[in-house]
Amino acid sequence: MATPKASFGSALPLIALQLGSRVFSFVLNQALLRIASPSAFGTATIQFELLLNTILFLSREGVRTALLRVNAPETQHANVAFIPFLLGCPIALTTSYLYVAYAGEETSIQPYFREAVLLYVVGALIELMKEPIHNAIMAGLQTNIRLRAEGAAVIGKSILTFLVMFYDPHKDDPRKNCALVAFALGQVFYSVCVLVVYVYHFGIFTLVPRFPKTNSKGKCPPFFDPQLLRLSATVTSQSLVKHFLTEGDKLILSWFSPLEDQGGYAIALNYGSLVARILLQPLEETSRSLFSQLLSKNDLNTAAARLTSLLAIQIPISLLLPTFGPPYIGLATQIILPQKYLATSAPRVLSAWLWYIPFLALNGQLEAFLASAADTSELNGQSTWMAIFSVIYTGSAVLAYKLQFGDTSLVYANVLNLGARIVYAAIWTSKYFQRRGGEGVVFSWKTVLPSLRFCFSLLICGLTVRSTERWLSIPDAIAHGGRSALFSRAAIVHVGCGAMLGLVTLWYITKAARLSLSIRFKVE
Repeated sequence: MATPKASFGSALPLIALQLGSRVFSFVLNQALLRIASPSAFGTATIQFELLLNTILFLSREGVRTALLRVNAPETQHANVAFIPFLLGCPIALTTSYLYVAYAGEETSIQPYFREAVLLYVVGALIELMKEPIHNAIMAGLQTNIRLRAEGAAVIGKSILTFLVMFYDPHKDDPRKNCALVAFALGQVFYSVCVLVVYVYHFGIFTLVPRFPKTNSKGKCPPFFDPQLLRLSATVTSQSLVKHFLTEGDKLILSWFSPLEDQGGYAIALNYGSLVARILLQPLEETSRSLFSQLLSKNDLNTAAARLTSLLAIQIPISLLLPTFGPPYIGLATQIILPQKYLATSAPRVLSAWLWYIPFLALNGQLEAFLASAADTSELNGQSTWMAIFSVIYTGSAVLAYKLQFGDTSLVYANVLNLGARIVYAAIWTSKYFQRRGGEGVVFSWKTVLPSLRFCFSLLICGLTVRSTERWLSIPDAIAHGGRSALFSRAAIVHVGCGAMLGLVTLWYITKAARLSLSIRFKVE
């Protein structure tokens, strides 16, 4: 069966899209950071993004998950895809009103604050209009259309935001600049661009619901499928807790940190999450679609093989970051951060993110499988545990802030939160396959987890690069020389040592992954 190969192939265009668009956005962001003030950047990327993600997540998450479980959708199934827009209207009005009413004075006195909030709401509603087409694309794994739509949208959003800020005659005046409006217009352009490309491929009538046809008994089926509605409601209620866990760092940051510090954290978050957005998010989205399709056909063997293969590849690769990253973060921040942000918490937050990404990779795949395989009662059970995890996350983040960990408190609290979620999802996954063991399904954590030899090699590599950092006095060179330290002999030797060890380790992972995948494809 070629399904696992097809699943990797369907994820590759999404990865290419994220890579190309993020590299382009990275270049423009370097220019934006030198124009936008930390206050404006923090408002747009922390608070406005939190508002946007809240509207979108609460409106569409449950429907998306429910529709992925439908093998051959009927009219009443497809009509459920129009619910996110109907839900989004009251959710958008309520959340935006509460945000504007309770925003701090430091935030609300910025020029064109309310106009920017309105534009973000408009962008969210336009994005929800495309949900019927998006769900059809994900069900059919038609990533080429999504590639064109989101690629053009991300690039256009970055260009428009930069141009509005660059040609703003008052860009240097904090009382009159259009920085917030620039970010908001970029978001509206993104939503419109994706919708236009989708409509171009599928036609305008895909955005119009259809009435179900009368069946052989002369009865007309309900406009919305009741079973899907119940499942959507269950997942949506669960998503309230999951949304808090996902966006909790922005909520707590908005409460504890001044606006300028939010800008510094936002920059670190933007760079730190590049791996998650370029690689992990496309893989998770594709896996969720594939698992839902395989399990709807009761193809458990292929689902187990797909999950094993992905985890066996993702875990070793993600471990490279905490092994090699921290000793080089000081040199890297001299390149990617503007001078005024080097004294903020951004370098420390970036270093903490290197430990966070392996947890993010493992949790994403496990929860994608759980969301595809669990029934309604099991999803309700997960929702209960999510509430417990949210209490753990909030408590640990607040405690870390009081212990003077600063903004890295949010990252380490998320590590603890994801660790708890991974344990829950791993136990559930093991029990799921054990229940189906009579059907010949094979899933083993021994196959998934890295070998002891590999872990020992990573330990030696990590100790080596940390020893060279101390032996060559890299932190002292950066403290005294700043960016000039990048061209020192000590820095060149340090980088060369890490590059050599990293390439050897990556070659070993690639060789082992090819061997594992070739064996699995022969078996299947």
